[in-house]
Amino acid sequence: KQPVGTKGWTLDANPVKADGMIWWLIKWDDGTIGWSADSELNNGVYLVKEQEQPFVRNLNLSRNPGDTIDFGDVSVGQYKDISITISNASSSTGIVTGSIEVKGTGFRLLGSSSFELYPESNNRIYRRIITVRFEPTSAGSYTGTLTITHNATNQPNPVTYTLRGNGGGGRVV
Repeated sequence: KQPVGTKGWTLDANPVKADGMIWWLIKWDDGTIGWSADSELNNGVYLVKEQEQPFVRNLNLSRNPGDTIDFGDVSVGQYKDISITISNASSSTGIVTGSIEVKGTGFRLLGSSSFELYPESNNRIYRRIITVRFEPTSAGSYTGTLTITHNATNQPNPVTYTLRGNGGGGRVV
């Protein structure tokens, strides 16, 4: 708990509602980051609800937006996984949230379709590995899309990648 009179600012415009209280992620004037519930505002914690600085949510991507992710040739009955990493930079002052969608025959997302990434300096989850699987069911050319919708301030929204692969008739030994 911060001492009486400590000031801070909210790191995210949307508080979390839990345990019958409204919780705000706060960066205190001493540089530490923590949570404050509105019920504590009357117990000596002073929360500056007006933003003292703009929200900055920097989403880092291991591939450039708009890139084509090429799975190459994959034999029918086999699969190939390709991953990209997304993260929230330590310079961020807010939580990056969003969703992931994969479309196209033969392509699918492995894992959760949503994410919540804290600033890297916050010692919480700050990165996510997104894995897409290509598993052709017949010979031929396949295309699809990977779309990342987010609230970051430094990337186009949504970020879209083209997925491409070829289903082959041979078997991998």
